[in-house]
Amino acid sequence: MAARYWSGNATPTSFNWNYNSGGITNWGSASGVADNVLPPTSADDVFFDGVGVKGNSNSIVSAIITVLSFTVTSGYTATITHNAILTIAGNVTLNTSYTIAGTSSITISAASTITSNGKTWPNGVTFSFANIKTLNGDFTIGG
Repeated sequence: MAARYWSGNATPTSFNWNYNSGGITNWGSASGVADNVLPPTSADDVFFDGVGVKGNSNSIVSAIITVLSFTVTSGYTATITHNAILTIAGNVTLNTSYTIAGTSSITISAASTITSNGKTWPNGVTFSFANIKTLNGDFTIGG
């Protein structure tokens, strides 16, 4: 398990999550670090905290992706566009400070705690498998 922090390092070439060209990616191994680690996989915790030179840049989920957990802090104020399904196999923490665009859904596929912090999810949400999902706060789903 590794941490992946959105660094936006490949921009303006691409805001895509899975962008990896010549060792340049949009991900860092720590907050504020743009060290071009590989894009997140199902073994990685994903963080959007807005720290770093381009850490508060937009992001596009352009391919079906599975991650271990997904956290957006209040420091991230840009837009995440969901053009493909994002599956989260663990905890989810959202914040009202960022914008959700696109029409694709998220799938929460494991026992997890979902902390919405008042964020409305505008698209569909699928809760898969027979395991416990704990809701921490109100979670409005608009899709």
